[in-house]
Amino acid sequence: MLLIPMLNKIYTIDGVMGTETITALIKLSKEEVVKVNNAIVDMRLEDYEKEKKTNSNPYYKNYTKGLPDRFERFRIK
Repeated sequence: MLLIPMLNKIYTIDGVMGTETITALIKLSKEEVVKVNNAIVDMRLEDYEKEKKTNSNPYYKNYTKGLPDRFERFRIK
């Protein structure tokens, strides 16, 4: 899954938060940083909802209480 198209234009996204990713993030404008941040929040919420529906993680019920609220705290408005 691509993080966000504007980052993929700078570097190929490989799923690792390494020096190339950090360099790409540093080059973004403030508006682009907001979009990237909020895209990450959206992806985490999607993962949460998918896990909730499939219940494929045996520890799911132990760690999910309040997760959507925690994810939303990272959203930049």
